[in-house]
Amino acid sequence: MLVSDVLEYEKKRLRTECMEKCLYHGSGSASPMALFGSGAEIKHLELEKHSLSVDVYHSNINAIDDKELLMFFEKNTSGSICAVYKFQGMGKDPPDREKWGKITFLSPDAAKRAVELDGDEFCGSNLKILPSQSAMGGDKTFLFPEVKARIFWPRRLSRGFGIVICDKNDVNFMLRDFYNLAIGGRYVRCAPSNKSMDGIMISGLDRELQETEILDVLRNATSRRILDFFVVRGEAVGNPPCSACEEALFKVISPLMPKVDPHISSCRVQVFPPEPKDSYMRALINFDGRLHLEAAKALEEIEGKVLPGCLSWQKIMCEQLFHSSLIFPAPVYHVIAEQLEKILANFNNLNGLEWNLNRTANGSHRLKITANATKTVAEVRRPLEELSRGKLIDHGSLPPAALQLILSREGISLKCSIQQETKTYIVFDWPSLNLRIFGSPEKIALAQQKLIQSLLSLHEEKQLVIPLRGRDLPPDLMKQVVKTFGPDLQGLKEKVPGADLKLNTRQQAIFLNGNKELKPRVEEITLEVACSSIHLVERLDTGPSCPVCLCEVEDGYQLEGCRHLFCRLCLVEQCESAIRNQGSFPICCAHTGCGDPILLTDFRTLLSNDKLDELFRASLRAFVASSSGTYRFCPSPDCPSIYRVADPDTGSEPFTCGACYSDTCTKCHLEYHPFVSCERYRELKDDPEITSLREWCKGKEQVKSCSACGQIIEKVDGCNHIECKCGKHVCWVCLEIFLESDECYDHMRTIHLSI
Repeated sequence: MLVSDVLEYEKKRLRTECMEKCLYHGSGSASPMALFGSGAEIKHLELEKHSLSVDVYHSNINAIDDKELLMFFEKNTSGSICAVYKFQGMGKDPPDREKWGKITFLSPDAAKRAVELDGDEFCGSNLKILPSQSAMGGDKTFLFPEVKARIFWPRRLSRGFGIVICDKNDVNFMLRDFYNLAIGGRYVRCAPSNKSMDGIMISGLDRELQETEILDVLRNATSRRILDFFVVRGEAVGNPPCSACEEALFKVISPLMPKVDPHISSCRVQVFPPEPKDSYMRALINFDGRLHLEAAKALEEIEGKVLPGCLSWQKIMCEQLFHSSLIFPAPVYHVIAEQLEKILANFNNLNGLEWNLNRTANGSHRLKITANATKTVAEVRRPLEELSRGKLIDHGSLPPAALQLILSREGISLKCSIQQETKTYIVFDWPSLNLRIFGSPEKIALAQQKLIQSLLSLHEEKQLVIPLRGRDLPPDLMKQVVKTFGPDLQGLKEKVPGADLKLNTRQQAIFLNGNKELKPRVEEITLEVACSSIHLVERLDTGPSCPVCLCEVEDGYQLEGCRHLFCRLCLVEQCESAIRNQGSFPICCAHTGCGDPILLTDFRTLLSNDKLDELFRASLRAFVASSSGTYRFCPSPDCPSIYRVADPDTGSEPFTCGACYSDTCTKCHLEYHPFVSCERYRELKDDPEITSLREWCKGKEQVKSCSACGQIIEKVDGCNHIECKCGKHVCWVCLEIFLESDECYDHMRTIHLSI
């Protein structure tokens, strides 16, 4: 191998080197990860758990020239290698004795092409190349939220009569409403129940009719409220074994479900053994949540079917269940647990609603809601969402610079102190500059007051800083200030009586404590020193200067790529500035005319592990913000997970967060809503009552909307002049709006020739 080739390869390796960074540390399957490389940029975001790495085996690993092997992969994969892990040491297990190491590529396609090299001859033996198992998910369960449906079919034949339960004061009214009533083509007889004062016995029913069919007719026949209805049934008949029923159901459903993953079944069927007193056989079907439309079609297919071995009246009935879930991160749950308990206690009396609160592996709490109607889900989620979102703080009195101080060392300490004192939890969302506080209303108000006051005070303190370095200042201004006024700034204090001044040599600044009105005078004096400095007119060649601070290099660090020299502290502060400012990526060399991205090896040398992780998180936020809506963060507070937004012209798929276990619709970004379109669910979520009213209005000729305010109007009788609640006068025929009733009547006589 030529020396020039080796050198060129080494340069390229440094430019493309990346770290594999997990978005979070999940359980059960591999976490999504990002490749974090030069310029502190995200080079690739892998959310689909595709393998980016391959394991390389060779029968004689000691004979391999590592650089030749890597160049072999570079040449044959057309993809850049971004990380290499060479297995070292003795005592390997027998399966690993031929393992050379692991190679990570910048894209899944490059890794796939590398796997295709399996069996190629290299250095006298065939290579064995396999996808790296450590980078792939290994669980075979549903990776998406399940859509559940309950189905049931009768195991006892109807005796031909049923019982309606209602308010005892409504019995006589219902008997009149049910007079001469036909159900299923037969006239039925209705009479008060002999056993209870709130019951009506209906006889003469077709014995093969189901409760739901009968109940629909009864409810349409009366305006009174039916509390319950059941058919009286006889002895149970024999049924096929549960396993046979499961097999028969799966046989009907399976052809309708596409095969999303060869390792994962798209649905699971469970038939429950009946108790002796049960009138119905019951089963539960779990569908892969991505296939909710296919699931709806499958349920439609089995509705009314009779399983093999069952009788003709044992028809299947389906009940679609609508699921939703909310995640309360551990610190949020800790401060809202009492409020949450009160809200959940109110749900216990709601019919058709089930909820379950569990603690997840990462300490957060997941609330699962199951209901038989989307309206119910929307209604119960409303108070829970208000609780889970916390209170969005109006920080109009805080300038952006003051708000961003919450990310500083002092701000973090301040936030923790207020949280502990007020028993609240404070979240600052950097991308949107939103500040939220979780807890009870009283504690939130107290925390808000303390936080805003503290940040304003901290901001004022920060404003009392006079910098001694910058592009418009002499590079050695601090030295001149010390030479002129002394290291304790005693001379400057004498010129500005009452000023409490302190020199910060690390930040090269003067800190003024106390009266901020003295700051202009201090700045004026330091500017005089700057103007009198010979360095402002002619810069002496006293050695190399740092391109950032324009001062002589102190504790110098030479960048690995471009070899330019900087103050180590200046490079660290450049990284910290990028952490604070989202738009500062990629981080490049600040030397005039250079602009090369700073390499990963430099970041590793300059920053601690914690600071490097902060830089990665900031880069990830910048990556998502600049993705033009392709990616979004999980909506749960403080959740680090990311999902890909569904294309506008495709259906939505659910995103199940592996970090907080919440389920999110990738199209509308609300909680996942199977069986319901995004537009429909948003309507239900915004106002369940109005949506129900719209459903009621459909098909009714005597119901219209006011064209001025949209209010629903029902015309029972009378003339065509309607006065709406908004005060406008409406012509019922053409819905034209008038300010006065006389104008409306004149219009009807002239245009419609009647009133």
